[in-house]
Amino acid sequence: MCREARGVARGSSRLPRSRLAGSAPCNVRCGRPRLRAATRYGGAVLYVKRLAPFPFWATSSDQENLKAQEEIGASMKILIIGSGRIGGLVGKLWAQAGHQVRFSSRHPDNLDALVAESGPNASRSSIEEALAFGEVVLISIPYGSLQGFGEQYGSQLSGKIVMETGNPYPQRDGDVAKRVLDSGVGMGHWSARWLSGTRLVRAFNSVWDQTLAREAHRMPPRVGVPLAADDPEAAEIVAGLVRDAGFDPVLVGALSRAREFDVGTPVYATNMSGPEVRQALRLPQAGTASQ
Repeated sequence: MCREARGVARGSSRLPRSRLAGSAPCNVRCGRPRLRAATRYGGAVLYVKRLAPFPFWATSSDQENLKAQEEIGASMKILIIGSGRIGGLVGKLWAQAGHQVRFSSRHPDNLDALVAESGPNASRSSIEEALAFGEVVLISIPYGSLQGFGEQYGSQLSGKIVMETGNPYPQRDGDVAKRVLDSGVGMGHWSARWLSGTRLVRAFNSVWDQTLAREAHRMPPRVGVPLAADDPEAAEIVAGLVRDAGFDPVLVGALSRAREFDVGTPVYATNMSGPEVRQALRLPQAGTASQ
């Protein structure tokens, strides 16, 4: 028999062993049974697989942690709405990390190349077809379109964990951006207003797409990605997904604190590491957050 799973990597998006039950034929060459999930939890399907060779960027602590346990993956179903520079890139990183990713846009036929680059865990469809996919959603559309999107589709996202990445730029988003910026309350306030009923997390809005593409999974300290949410469980799940994509999640606090990493703040578009972001925002340092 395959080795018994012995725990869960601390601080990842993975779920407890208590959710595992039963066995089924293993899909690796040994042909031995493996543990499989009996239920779903938060859109995740639990499974056990053999450890892959360590990537070149893995630290000794990464390796020790993985050697201490079986790799129990939480293969989450993640919907990407707006598969451009941020959504397409982060979705590809998640698909390559083992998550099931559905890319969507108004023109899904244009996403074939992105799906091919992302590998067998990726698929694509129209927004309407994709809305029932999974329990975790990343919305990466122009900020001026967010209100209209919420009015049209918000009821179908109710109760789901939603990451929202947009930033208001007056030259692109017009009066909406000016109104939002002049309000002084921050993007978290407006995003929550337009996506009411969701388990909203502000994320991936403060780091350039070129940095995300170049620095994913680099040697620690990794690039810091600030997060803000009123739902602590949603924030922790998203933090795990940020780690899976190869970055250091920085939990800033409630949505009202999202303004601390909005456009024009000292940490916006600086490409700071996680420890540097925590220092700049006067947050406690997390010794193992990016390890």
